[in-house]
Amino acid sequence: MLFVIGLVVFVAVGIVKHGWGLERMPVWGTKPVLEYFLLNPSIAGELREQVGLTDAQYWAAYEIALREGEQLRALQGESQIIVGDTELDLSEKRLLISEMAYNSRLAGILQENQHSLQRALGPEAHERFVQFIEEQWRVESQPRSAVEIFAPVKVANNGAVLAAFPRSFEVYATRYDAGDRYIIALPDKCLKFANGGAMLCNDGYQYGQNYSVAISYEGKTVYATVGESGPWNIDDNYWSTLYDPQPRRMFADLPLGVPEAQAAYFNGYNGGADQYGRAVTSPVAIDISYAVAADLGLPSGNNQVTVSFLWTEGWDEDQAGDNSTPGPTPLPVIRFVTSTPNPDGSIIHIVQPGQTLTGIANVYGVTLQELLELNGLTLEAVLLPGDKIVIKPAEPTPAIMPTLTSTLRTPKAADTPIPSITSTPHLNERTQTPQQASQQAAPYPAEGASDQTALSRNEIVLFAIVGIALVGVLLVLLGSWTKRSP
Repeated sequence: MLFVIGLVVFVAVGIVKHGWGLERMPVWGTKPVLEYFLLNPSIAGELREQVGLTDAQYWAAYEIALREGEQLRALQGESQIIVGDTELDLSEKRLLISEMAYNSRLAGILQENQHSLQRALGPEAHERFVQFIEEQWRVESQPRSAVEIFAPVKVANNGAVLAAFPRSFEVYATRYDAGDRYIIALPDKCLKFANGGAMLCNDGYQYGQNYSVAISYEGKTVYATVGESGPWNIDDNYWSTLYDPQPRRMFADLPLGVPEAQAAYFNGYNGGADQYGRAVTSPVAIDISYAVAADLGLPSGNNQVTVSFLWTEGWDEDQAGDNSTPGPTPLPVIRFVTSTPNPDGSIIHIVQPGQTLTGIANVYGVTLQELLELNGLTLEAVLLPGDKIVIKPAEPTPAIMPTLTSTLRTPKAADTPIPSITSTPHLNERTQTPQQASQQAAPYPAEGASDQTALSRNEIVLFAIVGIALVGVLLVLLGSWTKRSP
């Protein structure tokens, strides 16, 4: 008994310490991580030191990371032609992204650079490099919540709230070429349309608002206008909830302030893909033009910055209270209403605004793959409010077994022992002829069976006559043959 208890404790400790049976899929070779680790100053130094890379090895790896980044951006740029086509709807864009083999081409890029790095570092250094990546990824890919920067609420002497600061979140940013334009890109097409003068979105977006953000990096802050949509998504206004003046249009099952690209890259949210089915290759939630990045002092690579969404000022004013104590502002909770089982045991979920297949699967405790197979969907499927998703199919109806109902009387001397039997065909009667089944079910001729009996007798008589005739013919032939004999 003590041995069994000890073995259980040993296995439990092993699972907790080493993750036996719970190992994550290797990230190396399956996800682009070179830019994240080698172009991120806060991680690159630690990598170089712990892996023990020489100067030549480090800069060779750095150059491969730069090349991989350029290849990924070229692939993403090619797909942007499809994404930016206003004549296509979302499902058509997803189909074209799939037809251009976006994800398989991405896998080819990763494999090419993986081999290049192995040749550049040599077997031993390459093994240490991969080991560092796998171990550090466990830390980097821990489920992440939004990092919101809170500021004290402005109040008057009597305690009345005067104004609230805009919502501010810490997110990943990168630079992009926008010419000499002093702009940034956020994954919200409605901001771009509104700032460009095209009122194509309702739900709280207004023309002429000049939607802008404040970006802070290492103690410096600059302001810039939203001039483009992206990166990755264009319907992920992650700074909003379903209850805000501009409700979150997609991925509302994510926490406030968590961009979909970040959740997809680190945690496999939405199958690791953006709203177009492209495998997300970086956690970036804001693109900053070169002109803005130069003033901010933002280097290349994926860097964390603090972004204040200036038009959200006052959105949390009602929850701010009447004190000036700095701290988190209470936020509304997104309630996920689940469906109750139907009488037949099935569970059908009605899709609400902002819900995704991943979020629905998590809430109901089923895997994403099960949900896809059960509904005949793929990761490219577009969910719309009101769509019905099968969570659990109807339970199979129990098969009704054939029954035999019999009315029997105990025979007495004066009774005629003819039982009255009402029967449905038994399973083994499927191979019997109707006549055999009838004879087995009724040992005595039932009413209406006389015609069948008469027919059988006529057949016997006919066979007898034919037989006698044949015998007669044979006798005649035999007699003729005898007379001819000498």
